[in-house]
Amino acid sequence: MDVFTELALERIKQAIADREFDGLPGKGQPLPPDALSAVSPELRLTYKVLKNARLVPPEVQILRDMDELRRRYDAAGDEEERRLLRRRLRFAETHYRILREKNKKGR
Repeated sequence: MDVFTELALERIKQAIADREFDGLPGKGQPLPPDALSAVSPELRLTYKVLKNARLVPPEVQILRDMDELRRRYDAAGDEEERRLLRRRLRFAETHYRILREKNKKGR
């Protein structure tokens, strides 16, 4: 065990002895379900790393982009801007369908 681990454990033991953890919210209650609890144990670490790196699958990013385009389209007042946003949204929707179909085929 390295020196930092030993120091951390010693401080935790001291805090327990000093009852510093008593009265914390949720004491004695089960932990809330993890967002990844539905993911198979073999994939959890991979998903966690991707999530912490703020990386998402391309399909998820396209869905986010589509939501943003729809929001901007609804707020746009200029007809030319709306036409451009509508075209970009159709492109994103097509791209999304292609990616989904590609994933279904297992490529």
